[in-house]
Amino acid sequence: MDLNGAKRKVEALLFPRNVALDAIVILSGGSPIETDEPAEKDSHIQRVKRRETMSYEPLRKFVFLFTMSWAIVTVPFAGPAFAQSMVKLKVGVLKVAGQTNAYVAQQQGFFKKRGLEVELINVRSGGEGVSAMQGGSLDMAITIPSFGIVANERGFGLVMVVQNQSASPTPPDHAAIMVAIDSPIRSLKDLDGKVIGINALHAQEAVSAQHVIGKAGVPRQRLKYVEVSFPSMGDVLRRGDVAAVVPVAPFITGIEQRGIGRVLAWAYHGAVPAQPTGAYWAKRNWVEANAKLIDLYAAAIDEANEYLLSDLGRARVLVAQYTGLPSALVEAMPMINWTTKVDKAKWAALIAMLRAEGELEKDQRPEDFILSLMPVKR
Repeated sequence: MDLNGAKRKVEALLFPRNVALDAIVILSGGSPIETDEPAEKDSHIQRVKRRETMSYEPLRKFVFLFTMSWAIVTVPFAGPAFAQSMVKLKVGVLKVAGQTNAYVAQQQGFFKKRGLEVELINVRSGGEGVSAMQGGSLDMAITIPSFGIVANERGFGLVMVVQNQSASPTPPDHAAIMVAIDSPIRSLKDLDGKVIGINALHAQEAVSAQHVIGKAGVPRQRLKYVEVSFPSMGDVLRRGDVAAVVPVAPFITGIEQRGIGRVLAWAYHGAVPAQPTGAYWAKRNWVEANAKLIDLYAAAIDEANEYLLSDLGRARVLVAQYTGLPSALVEAMPMINWTTKVDKAKWAALIAMLRAEGELEKDQRPEDFILSLMPVKR
């Protein structure tokens, strides 16, 4: 910014030309302006000029102060000293298709443009993420909603800060009860007394499957479970080690493509259609101090969701890129239902299901642990 230019602009508006120029010279440490006019010899005239010069002194001071203030305000902020500081955030994520939106938000700069420097840290399970958060090494972590809800009953003090996805409102779904392609089992009632392979006891897809089978008339006490990793479910089903398995996408598609198994029922949809299946959680005291920061993270995820869902072909490419899954598998699997919109009724239905299946001892209200339903100051 040219300060002298700024001075001239202000003074041209406030003073006649000669007075302004005279003031600039004096303020710059120079002498009154010299002109080609002959020197005044009349002492009376000289005294009058001296009085005029003295009367301008307050105005000269005003010119200086006003000009400097105007210049400071209008000089653009530049350089590192005035650059917006980025807020660091450590988030635990899973290397699964549902987390592709966080990957996109980072790669496309959706976090950065909101002043967030997000470090996405891979965890092996939602439980590991919550443990790391409790230990202070993560600010937020994603996990299946049932885990967060049950953890709160155990005194973890978690808040669901951003919903990430929900199950499909109509089949095909992202969790299924599958049997071998040549299995004699034709209905859910046929699972009475059978061994079922699940990824983990108390996992939301397993509890949903149990609820669906229970609605078909088979008490949960009549079911037997064995824990099997998702990638191994096809093999144990093919060998006949179990009567059924409960995989999630994209393993459902993989079992189908290999000709090993078929879908007997959809777990999520059969239990609670469109139930929330992925969400970010954080400790309550951290949430209360960082509600605005969470809003910015949610806005970036919203933008990533729109980016993905506006072009499903591009979304499938990005899912394969993030997860490392074969493109043919990703092409065949149902697309993730990404959404941060909280449906209070669906969360309440999920809680009721967990209570009915013995996962919870007490009732919980969504407004007690879901940030968007809580009266938290921002």
